[in-house]
Amino acid sequence: MVKVLSPQALRRVCDPKAFDFETTATLPDLQEVLGQPRAVAALEFGVGMASHGFNLFALDDGPVVKSVPLLGGETDVHVDFPIVLITRPANPSLGVEAVAGERNPWATPLARGTPGHLLRVGAFAPDGIDSVVFTIDGGAAQTMTPMGGCFQAVFETPVAASCTIEVTATAAGRTAVDRVELELAAR
Repeated sequence: MVKVLSPQALRRVCDPKAFDFETTATLPDLQEVLGQPRAVAALEFGVGMASHGFNLFALDDGPVVKSVPLLGGETDVHVDFPIVLITRPANPSLGVEAVAGERNPWATPLARGTPGHLLRVGAFAPDGIDSVVFTIDGGAAQTMTPMGGCFQAVFETPVAASCTIEVTATAAGRTAVDRVELELAAR
């Protein structure tokens, strides 16, 4: 059941007399980012990605950053749409270059031969996305369902030690692909 909140419940008021400063302008600058540790680590990870263009950043099953190159010349700069980005499960190799020799700490191996794993994808195009499908190890394409600004599906892992999930997004007759190679843990 949804609880309706009053305007008063949406606002917290602090007594100004509880502070020993007149305005925040007199406070020293912070040397760190405030926030949840996982979100702060994800932001630092994303900011550290270098590319000519821009970085698409998402936080889902861990931080995900995809470098999106700018195409064209000085007068005709554009992005090649659609853009597709697997956000869950986390990519174990993402960020290996950023932290030499280490695995993505958010990429937890999935168990082999088990159902019920969530695959979530962000797909973007100016006029919307026509379809998003995925395959596991080149098998049959399965349609993903639009859900609150992303696309998702539930899948079963194979019994092999690893698998590749490939996602294809289609918009206005053009396609884009993202893939993740997963290590699978013995049950």
